[in-house]
Amino acid sequence: MKAFLLIPALFISTELLAVQGGPELNRHLVSMYGAGEGEVWGQLDYVDDSFNVFGYGSSSSGINYSAGASLGGKLAFTDRWNVQANYSQFEDEAWRLTEPKVLKSSYRGTEVTLQHLFYVGEGFEFAWHLTFRDHKTLGGGHLRKMQFSDSNSDFLVESGGDTVAVTKTTNGVIEWAQSITDLGNGSVEATGNRIPDGNYPLSLIGLDTIDTDYLVSATPKDAGVGIGFDIATYPTDQLRFTLGGELRRVDVETNYNVNSSLLTLLDNPLVATLGLVDSSVIMDQVPQLEPWEENHFLITAGADWDAYEDLSFAAQYTFYTISRDGYQSTVGKVSLAVEDQTTNHQLDGWVFVKPQRDLTLYLHGRAYSNFLLGDRPLLYNARVNHKFTDPYGFLSVGAVWEF
Repeated sequence: MKAFLLIPALFISTELLAVQGGPELNRHLVSMYGAGEGEVWGQLDYVDDSFNVFGYGSSSSGINYSAGASLGGKLAFTDRWNVQANYSQFEDEAWRLTEPKVLKSSYRGTEVTLQHLFYVGEGFEFAWHLTFRDHKTLGGGHLRKMQFSDSNSDFLVESGGDTVAVTKTTNGVIEWAQSITDLGNGSVEATGNRIPDGNYPLSLIGLDTIDTDYLVSATPKDAGVGIGFDIATYPTDQLRFTLGGELRRVDVETNYNVNSSLLTLLDNPLVATLGLVDSSVIMDQVPQLEPWEENHFLITAGADWDAYEDLSFAAQYTFYTISRDGYQSTVGKVSLAVEDQTTNHQLDGWVFVKPQRDLTLYLHGRAYSNFLLGDRPLLYNARVNHKFTDPYGFLSVGAVWEF
């Protein structure tokens, strides 16, 4: 194992560092692998309401489960240069009291980091790195039911079969309803019903079919590049302290799309005459459609402790601070009293066990002060920003093969 841990003296030192530490994974630290050495790892993440120790959610919404799977590796192709890459997939299911009562989402993430070990001194190392990270929604992200309220009334919009319908309820009583139906013969039929006046036919000139598969679709994504540094010190032959920083530039796209048939129904010329609703009732619920940019600055601090030859521990703290360019903070916003979230605190802990020389099994836990802010930028927008005030966390298990 000592051969794995030899860091060559690039400038003035020929010291053989005794600290082994656990696997490097995608942690922010100075790599200890020499030329031709590295690791391959796999990890499973999970949390649900049964051990949601942080109490994420509220009386009106929460999370049924969140699961993730990651595969990654690292290779030192010289004594000074190494590359780390990983691919992850995530699946979440949330619950709400109003429609849609169950929300499912799935997305993937990739990360590639190139690190250069710039300096090795006696008990001190310095490296710099370049990073690319991105996340992208898997699937269409379609909603077929939406329920929301203004100061006086409740609205239900739903799509099913051959019909898209909108209903307004005030004080528990249906006040009006609008619907559009695909007749299947190259024509559609639309009706407005203002209670108690009865039905009104709505002319839909130029519309001969409708799409009832969704009301709103969302396929958000993000992509960013970063540059940073990592420092390591070795106060004893069993202990390593690390410090790092990174500046990222991230592009975020919400990619929201509202069903055009629904908008045609709501913007019918008779709507204003009948006192029914227009498309603004839907568009006011949608966050900004234009992309925006974010600047992330991260500070990390961690420690590795080799308690025994086959047992080690690690911990790392990460602080995020975020600024945004081109971001519209009130478009689609639900909780106007909640400010945009710009900071997050993340704490990770690992327990590493080595049943064999080149095999490590580990248990990992992660906690955030502000949900997944900064870590997965595609999830954040003005409509859901109030959910990013809550703490969150998950547990992971993994295995690493070193070579």
